[in-house]
Amino acid sequence: MKKSFILPISLILISWLNAQEITVNQLGYFTDQLKLATVPAEYDGKFQVVDDNTSLVVYQGELSFAELWSPADQEVRIADFTSFSTPGTYHLEVEDTEATSYSFSIGSDIFRELSRLAMRYYYLSRVSMPLLEEYAGEYARAAGHPDTAVRIHASAASPERPEGSTISTPRGWYDAGDYNKYVVNAGISNYTVFAIAEHYPDYAAGLDLNIPESGNGVPDVIDEGIYDLRWMLSMQDPNDGGVYHKCTHLQFTGFITPAQAASIPRYVVMKTTAATLDMAAVAAQASRILRDYETQYPGLADSCLEAAIYAYEWAQAHPAVYYQQPEDVGTGSYGDNNVTDEFRWASMELYIATLDDNYLDDYNYLGANAGAPGWAGVYSLGLISLLRNGDQLTEAVDIEAVKQKILTYADSYYNTYVSSAYKIPAASFYWGSNGGVANGALMSLQAYHITKNEKYREAAIACLDYLLGRNPTHYSFVTGVGSQTPMYPHDRKSASDGIVQPIPGMLVGGPNPSNTYDCGANAYPSSLPALSYLDNECSYSTNEITINWNAPLAYLACALQAYQSPGAIDAFTGVLDSSLIFVTYDTDLDETSVNPGDFTVTVNAGESRS
Repeated sequence: MKKSFILPISLILISWLNAQEITVNQLGYFTDQLKLATVPAEYDGKFQVVDDNTSLVVYQGELSFAELWSPADQEVRIADFTSFSTPGTYHLEVEDTEATSYSFSIGSDIFRELSRLAMRYYYLSRVSMPLLEEYAGEYARAAGHPDTAVRIHASAASPERPEGSTISTPRGWYDAGDYNKYVVNAGISNYTVFAIAEHYPDYAAGLDLNIPESGNGVPDVIDEGIYDLRWMLSMQDPNDGGVYHKCTHLQFTGFITPAQAASIPRYVVMKTTAATLDMAAVAAQASRILRDYETQYPGLADSCLEAAIYAYEWAQAHPAVYYQQPEDVGTGSYGDNNVTDEFRWASMELYIATLDDNYLDDYNYLGANAGAPGWAGVYSLGLISLLRNGDQLTEAVDIEAVKQKILTYADSYYNTYVSSAYKIPAASFYWGSNGGVANGALMSLQAYHITKNEKYREAAIACLDYLLGRNPTHYSFVTGVGSQTPMYPHDRKSASDGIVQPIPGMLVGGPNPSNTYDCGANAYPSSLPALSYLDNECSYSTNEITINWNAPLAYLACALQAYQSPGAIDAFTGVLDSSLIFVTYDTDLDETSVNPGDFTVTVNAGESRS
């Protein structure tokens, strides 16, 4: 087992001061996209890009004016080298000083391996099966919880399933740093994984995750999502359609292996409206995706739709069954006492799956504002699904209103980024703030899908800059990706496997000033919002990992790499990558369509497409 320890504050500060002062995206930058670095204000004048192989200065530019970024109480300058596009490996320096940065790459495939690692995390989090060396490499391990004889908790008992009786609910992913499975958090996570395949089908089809299902004619991303989906379906009570909230130990285990933890009894705990609606929404989404894979998964699409409808009916009959933690249960609660957003999300997904307009009328699908999705705020997921399936829907949908809601949020996200002295989209810091930043970027990419306005893609790239090292902690928040990465995430799998390096591709929660009690007094380097992060196993408030934070990381890496790849087609738009076609048109016309070969490109007047 890796050892957890708390550094004295003096050592933390020394380590901090020794970190590279110029912060960069430690993975790298696309040749033709945004390239920013952040420099302490004490340095002025010219910055320079230095080739790591030749030590030659290959680009020089002026630093921006100094500005204060209050979340870290730091004055900083921006080094903008967007115009430098030569592929290679580099670092930044400030002329006539010792200020330097970590190395980074410039190229066209910068996020391809990140997209693979972020998705591979899910295979390495699978429950109920051994991870074999041919797929897991050094992270191979014995099977964890079989979950084939899970007990009915008193809170979940019914005449057909009395307390103490058992059910089978295998598969799924370990939710976070613990060994439990929660339907509410699986809902948004599974949706986002499926969305990668639905929104970027060509890229997903070519993403080899080296999982047992690889080569079966189904994109690995979908196969991985199905592994969790089957668990979610098994959490539905076939007697009434309700869905149990979680499959769990009564208390969190110690930092032991999954196989060791598997001997501890497991329970399903009460049915809730939130869990039931989350399962309904994901099952409805899956039903439309799986129609194309009837040969590999016969009958699963129909089963998903039937389960979704059954669950939705239970939720309508039980609209306010909120989770209440039983006295003998001490694991995560994922409590949510406002399920209006879950009702709207499920109704939108069921409408898309059935084209029954009545679902849209049930809960006023336009009755809220879009925002960054989260496990307790899933309304925007339904808007995204309507947007991405807009050409297949009935006239009951006001697709322009859907677009406007998404654009309104994306504009606010962009404004946060562009107005920040640090030029990053992070403005508030809380438990899982990194996941919030990533989900905001996911929404920004929906705006890019609508408009092809580069500012929205730029904001998403700035998000990955932040997550991968261009932040005041100097950490890339993704394990194994970058020069300074988390080594001690709050994750029982990594802590118990005897391997020095944690599982790669995991996004930790990030700065969180409101819960810095988990490692004891004075353990954190700062109480400032953007600096309240600690790379220590004890820091579940800043250094835990979860399936719902990794999902938008995987989505961003896949989406941005898909847009960068030659010939990339944004699903459901018919808009080609800019390298393939140039369209000119008469601006007096409302729109012009051209038909080069087997596709149609439609361009709105007044916009530039190249």
